[in-house]
Amino acid sequence: MAIYNHIEGINGVIEALWVEGFESLRGAITFDTGSPFDDLASAAYGYRNFALSNRGLYTVMFMHRFRNFEPSPSAAQVAAQAFDALVTTVERAQVAGRAFAGASARDAAQVVWAACHGYVALELLGICFAADRDGTFTLLLSALRDGFR
Repeated sequence: MAIYNHIEGINGVIEALWVEGFESLRGAITFDTGSPFDDLASAAYGYRNFALSNRGLYTVMFMHRFRNFEPSPSAAQVAAQAFDALVTTVERAQVAGRAFAGASARDAAQVVWAACHGYVALELLGICFAADRDGTFTLLLSALRDGFR
């Protein structure tokens, strides 16, 4: 009961976990080494590593809908900032070369995010039949990179 003295009810607990998750995810996918293509790959691997290392937070963020929970505008902004970190990385890759030709940075980032999420969600749910999960994730990233050229 002590936690409820600091956070408003169960929705407050869920929101606190949600915000913590997106703040941590933003850190896990933010890279600026001067090599935009390497940074983009690192962001994708960071996304997967975050999900696999933080299954509970990832579940709260993406894989379970809680009845009567709607993130506050400030919490939704934290989630948007995580996505915007990926958009920035995509923009840098676009400037550096032919990556994501013809796509807006936001649209390309959404595709990258969705592909990473889909792969990770299958892994977390135990519906991944790849013999080499790491290698297959790398294959997914290569297919995205080559497809956007």
